[in-house]
Amino acid sequence: MRRITLAAQAVFSVYLNKDWQPEYGGNLELWDTTMSHKVVEYAPLFNRCVIFNTTDNSYHGNPVPVNCPPDSSRRSLAFYYTNGRPAGEVSQSHGTLFKNRPGEATAGEMTSSFAHRIVASIVLDAWRNLRSH
Repeated sequence: MRRITLAAQAVFSVYLNKDWQPEYGGNLELWDTTMSHKVVEYAPLFNRCVIFNTTDNSYHGNPVPVNCPPDSSRRSLAFYYTNGRPAGEVSQSHGTLFKNRPGEATAGEMTSSFAHRIVASIVLDAWRNLRSH
């Protein structure tokens, strides 16, 4: 059986957040290839569509914690266009790459901090117990 390897080339994100307020955070940030400055930022407003290319150095995300009321959440749909990569963009296969913004903690510290913000403590306790056995 032939294995097909595809890489995302473009992301098409649509936001589904009615009545989203600026103080809720959760904006999508797009950074330059050196992570030296933020190029643009988009609030996750209802019916907003953001389309951007993805490569190993198309740094993007919503690093500021979402702070919406308990009865709401940040919702979006993401669609990925894949069709292989041009030869100049091919790299080793990998999962998500985390990179810190200027002046932030290391990526490992950010990942740990992020996990503590989004995962209920009972889930983290269960995960720690599994790892210790």
